[in-house]
Amino acid sequence: MIKVLLIVLNIFLSSGVKRLLTGAGLGLVTFGISQAMFSTLLGYVQSNFGALGDIFWLIDLSGLDVALSYVVSGISIRLTMNAGKISLRKL
Repeated sequence: MIKVLLIVLNIFLSSGVKRLLTGAGLGLVTFGISQAMFSTLLGYVQSNFGALGDIFWLIDLSGLDVALSYVVSGISIRLTMNAGKISLRKL
């Protein structure tokens, strides 16, 4: 009886652990790639905004910096949520 229980537990746990690790690995890889692309894009935007020194006061006055902050934050949150969905969907 104990041998049968151990065999069943071994099969169930190996399958469940394999699914868990596969789903988590896929989610982590997807998150890492999307965050790397996002960081590259954000660095590009930040470096180009530094060249706008003469009209930066106009950007600040119009509130464009706040609007871009909202958009970039929304994109970042969306990427994080999608990475979590992929890892949970594979389980």
